Amino acid sequence: MYAFVDVQDYQKVMVTDASLGIEAAANAYLQMMGTADYDETQVMTGTFVIGSINSVIIDGNTYYYLQSVNGEKYSVVASLNLAVTPYLLPGDTISCSYYLNETGINTIVKIEKMAEEVPAETAVTEGEGA
Repeated sequence: MYAFVDVQDYQKVMVTDASLGIEAAANAYLQMMGTADYDETQVMTGTFVIGSINSVIIDGNTYYYLQSVNGEKYSVVASLNLAVTPYLLPGDTISCSYYLNETGINTIVKIEKMAEEVPAETAVTEGEGA
């Protein structure tokens, strides 16, 4: 057996069977910690409209689980882009880079919110207060 223990939080432990090898143990630990490496050649890009969004806190980190209006599932760690992720809402259009993880959910590695047109009557012009 192989065991990986987080030295800052000793309660975070990943144990794997030795027959799987040390690399499998290391990858399992990195996935548990949310820092797993991914193959750059597997990364895809796309744009979609958010149909629903749920937030989950795992080991003190906030993750958002998004489902597109077409039913595709995505996950993103909130800290990936703090200018975007906390403000995502159903109906927003986002552009992202992602890869399909082993659970069948697309893991987002880069995210941008697409610019929305602001109606002229609600736009704030320079010199006006918000």
